[in-house]
Amino acid sequence: MKKTIVLAVAAAMLAGTLTGCSSGGGSAPAATTAPAATEAPAAGQEAKAEAPGNGGTKAEDETVEIIYVAHGLEDMFCNWLVSCVEDQIAENYPNYHMQVLDGKLSADVQAEQLENAIAMNPDLIFYSAADYYACTPIVKQAQEAGIPVITIQAPIYDDDDQSATPYVDCDMYEVGKMVATYAIDQIPENAEIAMLLGPAGNLHSELRQKGWDEVLATRPDIKVVDVQRGDWDTAEAMRITEDWLQHYPDLKGVVSMNDSMILGTIEAAKAADRQLFTYGVDGMADGCNAVKEGSLSATALQDARELARGGLELAARIMNGEELTGEDVVHVDAALITSDNVDEFLAIHEGE
Repeated sequence: MKKTIVLAVAAAMLAGTLTGCSSGGGSAPAATTAPAATEAPAAGQEAKAEAPGNGGTKAEDETVEIIYVAHGLEDMFCNWLVSCVEDQIAENYPNYHMQVLDGKLSADVQAEQLENAIAMNPDLIFYSAADYYACTPIVKQAQEAGIPVITIQAPIYDDDDQSATPYVDCDMYEVGKMVATYAIDQIPENAEIAMLLGPAGNLHSELRQKGWDEVLATRPDIKVVDVQRGDWDTAEAMRITEDWLQHYPDLKGVVSMNDSMILGTIEAAKAADRQLFTYGVDGMADGCNAVKEGSLSATALQDARELARGGLELAARIMNGEELTGEDVVHVDAALITSDNVDEFLAIHEGE
């Protein structure tokens, strides 16, 4: 059973209580003893001698060096998440120093970056995985070298399908179901729709699709005419949608596993003078603006501020000497964004 901390992000609370990325990140960690020396060889290089190790401690005035291997800064949500981590460090963790590496939505790039991070021997690694299995062996190398790893936004798994690190995330299966449940009350009878997925091996894309598929099964009259990978990319999604609009003249809707791709769909539909039901996930500012103007039917918020807060709380616990495992989880609730409540979420982005 996972030891789960719930950080609720209900829509009613968001309007009145949440402000910027830096809200409520917690206090900087305090400890008493210096870490033991640990060697961390990787990528053919010998690491420096000092490393705190999972469960090691850092004195309150010691600098905590963090390397964040992000899944891809070209993705809008990834940018927001990294910015929120940076803001909360600046606000609440003055002795933390973080370097960000851009994984470019590639497991191969992230593998090289993780190897380089091990060689640099930081106190801790944040990791947002492009693929939830591909880099687990390298993460294990970091852990064996005494470098704790925290996964932000999705877990990664070992060969036994167990979470390999402590992590913070939303339940993406429930997010997919949340948006789909709203959508099936809007999509007309016997409609044709299409679906845009994220990169192969991406857990969030797979879980959101699973949620959608379960709900769509209750509406057998809705026909999914095509499913393609847009790889989180707006331009690629626009190209795919242009093709769909030519081949499926009766297409009534497009389901996307993130906001970046559905924005490409919206642009293609506008250019072709076609009206579509459109659905995304992330709750980014551009997505909220599209809901406000009526071109996006609904999206769901992943609150990057709460994900950042949870990741840093896990980091502080490790720097305070706790030994965390894959059973240590911070869970962040999502929120459905529609025309009825979009102003609440636009206010969040305006505040930033």
